[in-house]
Amino acid sequence: MIKPLVSVIIPVFNSKDFLNESLKSVWQQKYRPIELIVINDGSTDNSVEISNQFKSKYNSENFIIRQVKNKRNGAPSARNYGLSLSNGKYIQFLDSDDLLLPDKIESGINILSSTDADIVYSKAQHVERDGTLMEQYWGRAMQNNSSDCFEFPWQTMCALYTKDIINRIGNWNEELIINQDWEFALKFVINGCQIHFINEVQSYYRTGIKDNIGSGLSMGKIYSKEISTRNIYLLIKKKNKIDSHLKNKFAKRFIFVIIEYGKLEEWARIKDVSTFLKNEGLSTVISNILAWVRIKSFFYGISNMYKLIS
Repeated sequence: MIKPLVSVIIPVFNSKDFLNESLKSVWQQKYRPIELIVINDGSTDNSVEISNQFKSKYNSENFIIRQVKNKRNGAPSARNYGLSLSNGKYIQFLDSDDLLLPDKIESGINILSSTDADIVYSKAQHVERDGTLMEQYWGRAMQNNSSDCFEFPWQTMCALYTKDIINRIGNWNEELIINQDWEFALKFVINGCQIHFINEVQSYYRTGIKDNIGSGLSMGKIYSKEISTRNIYLLIKKKNKIDSHLKNKFAKRFIFVIIEYGKLEEWARIKDVSTFLKNEGLSTVISNILAWVRIKSFFYGISNMYKLIS
């Protein structure tokens, strides 16, 4: 029996410290055949040389390594480009500093090929730069309530997708520089795709690297937070899944966005967000939340405001 091809897509940008380990974690998968698509997203270090050496050593008939070049447009663009080139029936995304454990793809394929599931995902354990495992994890079981439409269900490497479901639901949002994985994952949840959770650690998420991408204040990051939040809110509304719990969740997120815009004195963006909130009937919800925050801050100190609205 011929097994279906799995395409593993890895965007690479200046990843010399961990790239070889990440690539090898794909080669060490128990499952075959695999098509490994490595997208050089404008690296200026020796990542390309590392990838070339890996290909010369491990490329084979049932482990096909494809190396392509992409303009420096960020991970979402690179992933979409990899998707457009992929030949696999199933798609696995992986960042160039993260790792798949050997059973990851095989266990996912066993479920996808024997059920109606469109996506299967598992847990990813956080790991320090030096390889030390942490007691932190991505990937949570669905709660079967409206929280599933807001809370982050899985990180990039956690999920194995059918290519058909990605083609139906849509690609990565290339407009975003942060929050793109939150938006991408929730689209499948909100659209009612068949999703299966494996309550096991099947990958490692490297901390202290990507974390820096989302740290610091910039217009691009805040705008990405705003647009991704709007997109998911409007999708939930379109699917008639909005309830009071979700309204509170989104109101708090928009308050955070407004506060961040205020720090940069981006008054036009604040006005635009405020108009959106008024049109969506969220202004009253926000007023109630802010009144509650002011009372809490009086007792606990204004420094806790971010925690109160998170």
